Amino acid sequence: MSEKVLPEENQILILDDDENITPPLVINKTRKTVVYWDMVDYPVPKDVDVASLHSRIESILHDLGCQEVSIMAYGYKNWFSDELKRKFMDAKIFVDYLPEGGDDFARMTWILVDITCLPVLFPKPNVIVLSKHMEKEAVGCFQFMYMNGVGVLLSKTEPDWLLPDESSAFELTSLFEHLDCEKPQREDTLANSVDHPLGEKTNVSS
Repeated sequence: MSEKVLPEENQILILDDDENITPPLVINKTRKTVVYWDMVDYPVPKDVDVASLHSRIESILHDLGCQEVSIMAYGYKNWFSDELKRKFMDAKIFVDYLPEGGDDFARMTWILVDITCLPVLFPKPNVIVLSKHMEKEAVGCFQFMYMNGVGVLLSKTEPDWLLPDESSAFELTSLFEHLDCEKPQREDTLANSVDHPLGEKTNVSS
């Protein structure tokens, strides 16, 4: 008698306790991809054009199989001169202001609110997070999303996390870490609104 093969959706992988297998990187090729860029950990590279940076990020993700790519940058309002803000708008990078005086936990919590809304608007999207600080609560959220079909790629991971290894994000992080980076220091205000990557107009003024 031939052995019955279960449909793929009904199969599970059972691992021994001492077996350490890194979950594979999953990219949903026809789905929305959003890069959540923490500018505190990954400042704008010095002397690198913002539009060029956007193109390089998009190119790397296209090589991974992503198609529709948007970038959301998170930084503090007083970092942006009017000129820098214009460059971000021209490059179609959405900017969201972080709450002033917040620590690493507050910053990741702020970003995580946007991330958790994405699968509600776009089923099984791809979430790319460029940040060096991952709180326990955030890790649990990312693991849940990954187990439910969301493509998840983080620039910082630990071996015991049930998520793809950070090495898959090396090309992205190298755009920042192998270059001299600096944070803008002027306190000019930003424009009233920019195009939100999720397809709606969003006010970013205080």
